[in-house]
Amino acid sequence: MEGICTGCAYCDGCPQNIPIPKFMDAYNQKIFDEKAGQSAIENRLKWHWHLDRSVAGTCVACGMCEEACTQHINIIERLKEIAG
Repeated sequence: MEGICTGCAYCDGCPQNIPIPKFMDAYNQKIFDEKAGQSAIENRLKWHWHLDRSVAGTCVACGMCEEACTQHINIIERLKEIAG
């Protein structure tokens, strides 16, 4: 499956304190269950990680996470999508 975050957490350490590995885990749920879409993300964030999706909207697109990503995931775009 292309675009799946493996959870390595190399992207951790965001200067905005966004827990990126948790958001990428939630995004994986959307990939696994295409029919559920955005609700799969929101449910994972709310019930598993106890996070609000608005936190993803604090991303300043510095790119540090994408440089560290071993899967070459477009993390910034995913965070924008999650934030709505």
